Amino acid sequence: MLDETARSCSKRIDVIIPVYNAPVLTRRCIDSVITHLGKSIHRILIQDDASDSETRAMLDHLPYSCVEVFHAEKNEGFGTAVNTAVSRSDAFYVLILNSDTEVKHNILPLLCSALLCF
Repeated sequence: MLDETARSCSKRIDVIIPVYNAPVLTRRCIDSVITHLGKSIHRILIQDDASDSETRAMLDHLPYSCVEVFHAEKNEGFGTAVNTAVSRSDAFYVLILNSDTEVKHNILPLLCSALLCF
């Protein structure tokens, strides 16, 4: 089982974070993903759902090369933001996180192991 888990986690993983305002919480979320998952993921796709200028500026100045930010022209809601970001991913797996989530450790091996049960 361990070999299967390692193999499944070696597949490309993108993290998707839909964002609407809350720049401090959003930055904390992104930093925690980079800190704990950075070596295990391919990209972080941020879908900004027409946030205000403070959040947009924070997103546009992130120092991480694996982060791609997309700004919506108008707020279309959580579901549309997630679907839009997923459509941009070519990864085998996507991990969708709310922008107020903080990752405390590498959760990907456990999640990949759980997926092997299906």
